[in-house]
Amino acid sequence: MRTTKRGFLIATCLAPLAAVLAPRAKAAEAACGADLSLSQKNRRRALGYVDASPDPKTKCSLCTYYTPGEGGCGTCQMQGGGAVSAGGLCKFFVAKA
Repeated sequence: MRTTKRGFLIATCLAPLAAVLAPRAKAAEAACGADLSLSQKNRRRALGYVDASPDPKTKCSLCTYYTPGEGGCGTCQMQGGGAVSAGGLCKFFVAKA
């Protein structure tokens, strides 16, 4: 593999950003999904789940499939009862009636 100066500069500039963002993602996962099985983690990926919804009007706590729990976490029927963040979001969001 051939490394260019441009590739090296991009990697060097993005490394600090990755170092800052990675712990935040791990902290959110630890809070609401540290004990998920491999199949539940795969289901999360398949459903396009993210721990922080980009739109405050569409988040897990406002979804039909969400059941509230403790500490900002709950469970989701679409994810087989797996733990999700109240502020999270997946592709199958359905607003509560």
